[in-house]
Amino acid sequence: MKDSSSKATSSISRTISENLGISGTKIVLDQNVSLLRRTFWLVLVLSMFGVMVYQISHRVRTFLSNPVAVNIKMQYENTVRFPVILICNMNLITLSGTYGYNNEVNQFKLLQDYMSVLQYDVL
Repeated sequence: MKDSSSKATSSISRTISENLGISGTKIVLDQNVSLLRRTFWLVLVLSMFGVMVYQISHRVRTFLSNPVAVNIKMQYENTVRFPVILICNMNLITLSGTYGYNNEVNQFKLLQDYMSVLQYDVL
C-alpha cells in the first residue's frame, strides 16, 4: 500500500516540478538529488518567496495610503513684473519669406512632373 502511495506522490511531485514555472522547484521535488542540495534550494525558494510577499505587501500598503508626490500651491500676483531678460529671435528664416519659397518649390515640382510626362510621351 505504501509503495503505491509513494509512487503516486512521486509521480505528482514530478509532474508539478516539470510543469511549474518557479525556478528551483524541479530540484526541490526531485528524489534523485541529494538531500543537502534539495534543502538548500528549498530554503532559497522559500526565502525568495518571502521577499516577494514582503515587497508586494509593502507596495500595496504604500498604494493604499494615497501618498502625495506633488503639492501645488496657487499664488496670484496683482501686478506682473516685466522680465529682466529679453529673448531675441535669432532665426534667419521669417514666416513671410517662406511664402515665396513654397510657391517656387511648387512651381519646380509642377515643372518636373510636366517634364516627366513629356519624356514618356516622346518614347
